[in-house]
Amino acid sequence: MLGIACRFHQRPVVEEFFQLFKVPWEYVQPGKSYDALIVTDNLHVPPDVKLIIISSPRPVDLDRDYKVKLTPGRTSEISLSDERHLPVYTNLSCIVSPGEPFAWSEGGIPAGIRGRQGEMAYIRIGYDLFDEVQFLLTTGQPPEKAAIPTLDYHIAAVRDWILSAGLPLFEIPPFPPGYEYIACLTHDVDFLGIRDHFFDRTMAGFIARAVRPPGNSSLVRRETWRRYARNLKALVSLPFVYLGLARDFWFQLDRYLGLEKDMPSTFYFIPQRGKPGTLSPGKISVEAPGHRAIKYGQAKLKAGIELLLINDREVGVHGLDSWHDLEKAREEIEAIRSITGQQNIGIRMHWLYFSSLTAKVLGSAGYRYDSTVGYNDAVGFRAGTAQVYELPGSMGVMELPMHIQDSAMFYSGRMGIYEEEAFNKCENIINNVSKFGGALTINWHQRSLAPERNWDVFYQKLLKRLNENKVWFATAMHAVEWFAARRELRFERVDYRQKEVTLTINGNREPFENKVNIQLHNSGGKGSTVLEKCVEITRQKRIEMNFALEDRQ
Repeated sequence: MLGIACRFHQRPVVEEFFQLFKVPWEYVQPGKSYDALIVTDNLHVPPDVKLIIISSPRPVDLDRDYKVKLTPGRTSEISLSDERHLPVYTNLSCIVSPGEPFAWSEGGIPAGIRGRQGEMAYIRIGYDLFDEVQFLLTTGQPPEKAAIPTLDYHIAAVRDWILSAGLPLFEIPPFPPGYEYIACLTHDVDFLGIRDHFFDRTMAGFIARAVRPPGNSSLVRRETWRRYARNLKALVSLPFVYLGLARDFWFQLDRYLGLEKDMPSTFYFIPQRGKPGTLSPGKISVEAPGHRAIKYGQAKLKAGIELLLINDREVGVHGLDSWHDLEKAREEIEAIRSITGQQNIGIRMHWLYFSSLTAKVLGSAGYRYDSTVGYNDAVGFRAGTAQVYELPGSMGVMELPMHIQDSAMFYSGRMGIYEEEAFNKCENIINNVSKFGGALTINWHQRSLAPERNWDVFYQKLLKRLNENKVWFATAMHAVEWFAARRELRFERVDYRQKEVTLTINGNREPFENKVNIQLHNSGGKGSTVLEKCVEITRQKRIEMNFALEDRQ
């Protein structure tokens, strides 16, 4: 059992951290012994502890025992011995100690050391783990650090420290049995047809971009000109589209159904036509309604949603004002509920608007999850992870963070990168999610398959790449419910013996997908191995299982 000694105000983030790093743990209780401790505050050490991890930029009483002195850090990043670079967003101290360094601040100054005192191993790191997690789940990483799964790095570091001390560790990993990770294909529906736009800013923008000859591109020349020809063909067809004599080429719902086939996906609709929403609480948007407001009406909204529902797709809210206004949040969710007939609804904000009010508003309005935490000008891990977590202060709203967005990569006013570089960035994200687990969430806008964007070839390439891994393609809601079920599991008892370990867990709900893996990282005499069993979660059922171990040193 892992014991935690933290400052009292850190308890909410400690509990969320151990929903992500799903291992047996509890707050340190007087008179009870623990194999390992994580300490961010002063503590009288219980007997028989084999590992102490002290994580704080402030001096603690235990520093005297290990002859540790702290000096202010001069960097926002530390280098680890495995060549990873770990951002530090709160306070950092460097460490003067006789211990062995394993992390360094700027200039090669130690920021983390390890050592032994008799039979006990210790780790001293110069940041507060739980302050870092709090920052990641509330403020989030700046775009320049987007590529780094920082929170997952923290989880991996704690796991490695425990195993390197020769201790076994139970864990429920963040991916379903038989898979490497979950993939959520999502689509914001800002447009359902160019026919809705006549002599407005959107139409003018389309024409300007469609007639612009291709410049330098990372695409092969044939593909570049194929797309240009496709744009011109769409432009020529425009009068016939407006007359109803030709297909509206911006309507792509049916094409997504064909491309994704048996890969379930999620579509977010704006339920109110002609409303630009607000830029800040109480301030009406000064943007032209045609720029931020949507033009598709109730008939198209209803027809589009019904098409998706009969094909087993999920429909959610693309919120205008749910990010700050409770009354409007309720209006938006009820507008979609009235069409879908479904109680559980998720949301992603239009333009990814978010504030300190959002979590509370979404919880009060009855949303099941949000998928807004991501970037408009980067791709990667804003929260430092691909795991689903509970929005702080939301009363149970889950956050499905977004990692890859088409317009963030390709719009000239944002990243503005060519497709070869964009794919390399996506590859890095995919590799990290494959390594650490979680739910990789992609946002490809409804009209992005069509002229003049023509991002369909890239999207198909991305889908092909995902299918190279063992991936569970799930709607956003199904992914959220799987993580919610995992959260409900509780480790009740762990009994270690020489050749056997017994584990008792308890599951309190019956989700849509109700299987998880129970892993035992066994750091025995022949090195570290992972023993694994698949468990089906059923309501109010205690599960007891035995793992046979080799002789332990």
